[in-house]
Amino acid sequence: MKCNVCGAEVHDGIKFCANCGNPLENPTNIPAAEPAPAAIPDPVVPETATENPVSEPVVPTANPYNNSTPTETPAAEPVQAATPDFGSVPTENPYSNTQATSPDFNNPTPVGYGQPNMPPVGLQGQPQKKKSKVGLIIFLCMIPVILIIAVVVIIFAVGYSTGNQAAESAAEYWQAYAACDADAMADMVPDQYWDYISDTYDASKEEAVSCLQYYLDETAENLGGNLTCDWEQHGIQAGYGDSDVLTDVNDVLNGYGLSTSRGVGISLEATVSGDADSMEYDFAMWVVKIDGEWYNVSAMSDFDDVFSSGYLDAVRNTEKYGSLIDQYWYGFSKADGAALAELVPENFWDFLSDNVSISREEAEGYLNQYLSNNMSDSFSDLSKLTIDSEITDVDEYDDDAMADMNSGLEEYGLAGDAMVDVYTDMSLSYEGEVTEDSSYVTLTQIGGTWYVYDLMYYFVDACDTYASAE
Repeated sequence: MKCNVCGAEVHDGIKFCANCGNPLENPTNIPAAEPAPAAIPDPVVPETATENPVSEPVVPTANPYNNSTPTETPAAEPVQAATPDFGSVPTENPYSNTQATSPDFNNPTPVGYGQPNMPPVGLQGQPQKKKSKVGLIIFLCMIPVILIIAVVVIIFAVGYSTGNQAAESAAEYWQAYAACDADAMADMVPDQYWDYISDTYDASKEEAVSCLQYYLDETAENLGGNLTCDWEQHGIQAGYGDSDVLTDVNDVLNGYGLSTSRGVGISLEATVSGDADSMEYDFAMWVVKIDGEWYNVSAMSDFDDVFSSGYLDAVRNTEKYGSLIDQYWYGFSKADGAALAELVPENFWDFLSDNVSISREEAEGYLNQYLSNNMSDSFSDLSKLTIDSEITDVDEYDDDAMADMNSGLEEYGLAGDAMVDVYTDMSLSYEGEVTEDSSYVTLTQIGGTWYVYDLMYYFVDACDTYASAE
């Protein structure tokens, strides 16, 4: 096709003449992305501006995108093609945050009809109204007050909770004391505490509980039984972290291989009363937190004290000889020869048969008479007599002393491999009256089993006394 202005040959599809730059189609059909020449030549304009033939589109006499005045180019004279330049088009819209786009030459806006992208009247250039800072200032001033209140509330809550914990622990302690419940007190100490007991006293937890139980039972007996406990709190003191308040407490705990960073102490007075007597206590009971759990330092001290007071020996002696001693005193109080016959070795009956021709059954009957007659002056009705005994000490025989005791018994297999004297405190109850006494019983170990050495001589004496009288 040919340009309708300069007549230059133009390929199909080209939007502008390469020779003169004349648009070859109606400008409304030109895509916005297609570049256009920088200087639009002055086309031949019909004399009457109002006429707009279809074959020759009207081109504005002034380029609205170029501030320079376009130069006239004779129609018959070809013009050198140049890089399109549509004037100084700003790349940014000063009134918009978006990037300016290329002008739309398909829809050019006549001068006087297009306005820049202006914001609505009343918004452009109007300063924002300043917000009042009074509320912010008041809030900032209130922060220290709020923090102080929060700290006070937290301290009060923690202190209240800790104080309750201490009071509850103290109540549990005195309940266990009055009930003589050593197992309940063992629950008030941490598991690590038993390592201290093992390392210090070579004792197990079970023995520790038995020691404290021994002490509690003894205390209850001394007070007449049926214990009750009343206590009052007079003050409270809490310590946290490295507080000096916890220094003395940690000194005690360190001796047990323990430590705490949180504890509360209660100053209290307590009265433990029984049917016959009472005891007064005045001390500070501390409750401490170890590994997330609360424990009672007084309970720990109690376990330690009973070991220091020698209760371990009493516990071990009771465990070793207690049942034998109890059976002995029961048979003795009832003048029960058959029950006492269980406490001598089997070889003893062979000894009686060979030497005095007396059977076991006969010997049991003679012992009944022997004991009844010896006790009748004090207790006419032995069915009303009870004897409670408590082991207080045990003495072991040395080799020389044991050799004297075994003299004459070797040939009958009655010589002991070990011998001890077991000392006991006894409480004899008869028709409502209680008599305190103390005694000791000699035991002999034969073939790994303990027997009552004294009973062999009682049986022999009873047989000599009553068999000869028949």
